[in-house]
Amino acid sequence: HKVPAPWLQIKLLKILSLLGKDDRAASENMYEVLRDCLRRADIQSSAAYAVLYQCVLTCTQIYPSSQLVELAAKSVGRFLRTDNNNLKYLGITALASVVSVNPSYASPHKALVIECLDDPDETLKRKTLDLLCKMTSPANVKVIVEKLLGYVDLLWIFVCALVFFFPSSSSSSRSLFLALSKRWGWVFSLLKLFYFSRHI
Repeated sequence: HKVPAPWLQIKLLKILSLLGKDDRAASENMYEVLRDCLRRADIQSSAAYAVLYQCVLTCTQIYPSSQLVELAAKSVGRFLRTDNNNLKYLGITALASVVSVNPSYASPHKALVIECLDDPDETLKRKTLDLLCKMTSPANVKVIVEKLLGYVDLLWIFVCALVFFFPSSSSSSRSLFLALSKRWGWVFSLLKLFYFSRHI
């Protein structure tokens, strides 16, 4: 994997994150080491991704340096561009850590993050929705909300299909729908409001 002692590197990075937390002087001594670590983790291997992931987390957990966190945010793009869902999940988690320092650093990855919503992996979708809520700002709210409303459209179509295509002979299906309507009626009302407000 061409990464020297990756698990030792990860342990050392975790120690650095503890030592640098809320300690400006200690953190400033770490900046150059972390910058080098981010630059050297260019190898496409699982060990390199593991070290890079821990390095990004460390950069966001110590006393923050804007340049270092920006470099860490750029490094996260490597995770989000892969076809491996496990790496994408790590990328979303790392980006959430970056967003906790400054949401603006996540903006260049907005399109890649939104693409993760189309992935069939439910765990990745939930993590992505969580991140989108954290990274929404006045500058990107329109794009993010339009994408989320696309899912509302799909849900509304499903609800309409339940109403109009339930077989009238099936009393159990009808009673199930009525039970759902009582419990979730207010949710469906909100969905209708969102759906029709987009078409006015």
